[in-house]
Amino acid sequence: MNYNESLNFLYSLQKSGIKFGLKNTITLLEQLGNPHHRFKSIHIAGTNGKGSTCSFISSILYRMNFKVGLYTSPHLVRFNERIRINGNEIEDEYLIKMVEALKKTIEEIKPTFFEVTTAIAFKYFADHKVDYAVIETGLGGRLDSTNVIIPEVSVITKVDYDHKDFLGEKLESIAFEKGGIIKPGIPVIVAKNNERVKEVLKEIAIERKSRIIFTDEQYSSQVLEKSIDGYSFLIKSSLSNKVYQIKSPLVGDFQIENIINVIATFEILFPDRELQNEISSGIEKMKFPIQGRFQVVRSTPVIILDTSHNSDAIKNFVLCLNSLVTKPKVAVFGIMKDKEINDTINLIEDSFEKIYLCQASTERSLNVNLLSEKFSSSRIEKFDTVEGAIEKALTEPDKTIAIFGSNYIVGEAIEYLGRKKFL
Repeated sequence: MNYNESLNFLYSLQKSGIKFGLKNTITLLEQLGNPHHRFKSIHIAGTNGKGSTCSFISSILYRMNFKVGLYTSPHLVRFNERIRINGNEIEDEYLIKMVEALKKTIEEIKPTFFEVTTAIAFKYFADHKVDYAVIETGLGGRLDSTNVIIPEVSVITKVDYDHKDFLGEKLESIAFEKGGIIKPGIPVIVAKNNERVKEVLKEIAIERKSRIIFTDEQYSSQVLEKSIDGYSFLIKSSLSNKVYQIKSPLVGDFQIENIINVIATFEILFPDRELQNEISSGIEKMKFPIQGRFQVVRSTPVIILDTSHNSDAIKNFVLCLNSLVTKPKVAVFGIMKDKEINDTINLIEDSFEKIYLCQASTERSLNVNLLSEKFSSSRIEKFDTVEGAIEKALTEPDKTIAIFGSNYIVGEAIEYLGRKKFL
């Protein structure tokens, strides 16, 4: 097999869809010698903020001179983005070798794409002897493939309505699934959340005798400066009585909440260590950069990418954009079929002079004609492709261009802008 053949084989597993449960992952890992037992880990679940939190934690661990693995999903452009060590992506040759080694078992047990990818990531981290692996759940938590690990600490970010067909209609049921990553006796960090969410997670933690830290009860923040290039702020910890001065390259008030979760994680992991310099340096000089989180990719014209893929994330992005950019703005926007965004339509219509609707080249993408029916504004235009919508937006160079709505939209935008030498 070559690289493309290996990827095509992996992608062919996507037709299996999503299967909850750990059986297949355990079988694959057993064949590989249970590599997930050979490194320390930090496990992150939640609806929004997982990717940023993972990148911050990984970058700080690297700054502390640890060898760090990072497993996230989905990728934006290239599969290898999902699995990294010290900021470097998994090698094509290793991926080919692993697909070949697992092919017979895959054909026998018919696992999902994510189950196989998870097994490959864990084997890669073990083979390369990482000190810590930072692991992002794929969907939910309790029955997610990654939930075979016993981490040093668990982190649960903002929990909101998403994937209701898999996780349940009620916020409490979604919280229960996310809370499935809480392990007996293992501390858990919980972000600022709805009180119903906090109560569900608290019950799980008590039952499993796990220390639970609600960050909104133990930490406070003070913003010093905001711009599209980054935020500066102070964070005060009641756990340690320390003050952290942070300069974040990632923009948005929600990133402050993510960084508070990160600080809490390190205060639990390393209670006797002086952390201020390592944390501030790790955040400011991210070794594990993350694309598509209020990412300013060009200044003339200003182009901003954001993978806001559900209602809460879209609101956070657009409100943040409105607070930082006063000049006229145009939107390139598309969304997936399974996302409920009706409560964001008015905000989007009120925030942009032009809205160029588009659809990504995946069956999961909501057809642009169906998407347009949600809008009443005469300022919308429809495009069958992301590329077509961006080309039209670029005809208005005096306006800020915001490209958002899903990982797929942003991924195709990155590819197109790269071909145009705009990145």
